[in-house]
Amino acid sequence: MNEKTLIILCLIVSLIGILIMFTTNKFLGKNIIKISEVTENLNSVSVEGSIINLDVTESGTVFIRLEDDSGIINVVVFKNSIKEVESLNIGNKIVVQGKPDIYKGSLELIATKIIKNPS
Repeated sequence: MNEKTLIILCLIVSLIGILIMFTTNKFLGKNIIKISEVTENLNSVSVEGSIINLDVTESGTVFIRLEDDSGIINVVVFKNSIKEVESLNIGNKIVVQGKPDIYKGSLELIATKIIKNPS
């Protein structure tokens, strides 16, 4: 096999790999579960719901109460961790990705990503 053929083959295999990664990520990223299915032993989850309460503390931490048709969960957004939080209002529909945790006996979600008005 000559050098030109080898380079073309490497480029084709690389492009196929990139396409597989994008496709897999697109499907895996959409694994949205119901709030009632969230448990503390899950590593990372995505839930979709409507904001029913939103409080910002003096330190800049944001507390969101998120509701879907299966339940309600508290979402914590630490200061400066997610820029999108500044534009959120009660009634907004959002998708929150984060890590479930237990705080003072209650299940909450520590947000790592928020998508406003998901389609």
